[in-house]
Amino acid sequence: MISRPGATLAGILTFVGLSLIAAADEPKQAPVLKIEGDLKAMQGEWITTDEKTGGESVWKFDGEHVTLKTPTRSYDMRIKVDSEAKPEKRIDFDVSDTSPNAKGYKAQGIYKFDEGTLKICFSDGEAGRPKEFKTDFGKSFAFDLKRKK
Repeated sequence: MISRPGATLAGILTFVGLSLIAAADEPKQAPVLKIEGDLKAMQGEWITTDEKTGGESVWKFDGEHVTLKTPTRSYDMRIKVDSEAKPEKRIDFDVSDTSPNAKGYKAQGIYKFDEGTLKICFSDGEAGRPKEFKTDFGKSFAFDLKRKK
């Protein structure tokens, strides 16, 4: 026969043991991304306008996720920002495998903030990281993004 204190202790140990087993089966949560510095300044919607066609493209920054919608295409991407890089700050794009366009495409880029504008220039494929903010077809594409109002 188990004494009343012994039964209580056995019940507590059983409860703790079952709780530990249940906790071990729970999926691990991903670490919370700190959105600070330049990444924080990028958050929200930005617009770029094609001077030739007048068409607008919308860039939406949400954490490290970016969606880009042009008049004819759309992209879902992850970005990695290095605000300490020299001579220009770096931004790298990794197009999602579930993106409607350019699945798996990776591009190296540079960026800077300039009087309310976010300037981004990225390479075309294997061209390497651009060194300046200019479009050089076949090598790099430059964009001046303005905050959406």
